[in-house]
Amino acid sequence: MSNQGLPNEGAACHVTSECQPGQLCNEWNVCAAPPRPYNMRLAYRALRVLSSEWSDELHEAESELAVNAYDRDLDSVAKHDVPVAVEIMNKARFVTLVIDEDPADGLPKQEANDPETPEQKLQRLPHFARVGIWDIATKTPLLRLRAQAAADFVAMGGHPAVSQETLNAQSRQANSCALALAVRGRITPELTEKP
Repeated sequence: MSNQGLPNEGAACHVTSECQPGQLCNEWNVCAAPPRPYNMRLAYRALRVLSSEWSDELHEAESELAVNAYDRDLDSVAKHDVPVAVEIMNKARFVTLVIDEDPADGLPKQEANDPETPEQKLQRLPHFARVGIWDIATKTPLLRLRAQAAADFVAMGGHPAVSQETLNAQSRQANSCALALAVRGRITPELTEKP
């Protein structure tokens, strides 16, 4: 972790315009410096205004007040989110893409009041994932790997998780660490020595 602080600590927000210049409203609804590495999920979240869902909601707005809210949302994204994303992407040297594959047996059925999204459910179950790393300047692939994201979380100390939500998050973290270790094991000395 960098010296940016914890991603869930900071001023509460719903949109980036509520944050200081150079900060983003992150997925914990907290104003924070853009993370490094930058997760494209933040860019997709900001660019929701380009989605058909967003424009459908705008077309279904029932009052001028509702239309004004969408107008402010669009202004906020253009003024705050896009410049930060562009600045970060212009500085990027590498891009890493991770694609999770569905488990062999498929995903369990989504229950009615299940707080876990299908993506979260997939990430906590043992599954294979494909990882690619490219050098942006040369457009050269540096790594292509298919590896299993599967690990067991072992609690240390006397404070076991008490909620299913925490257990699920720990499973996702363990699987992500297993995948990261597989990537690390495949990186060659030549790659790690590049400036």
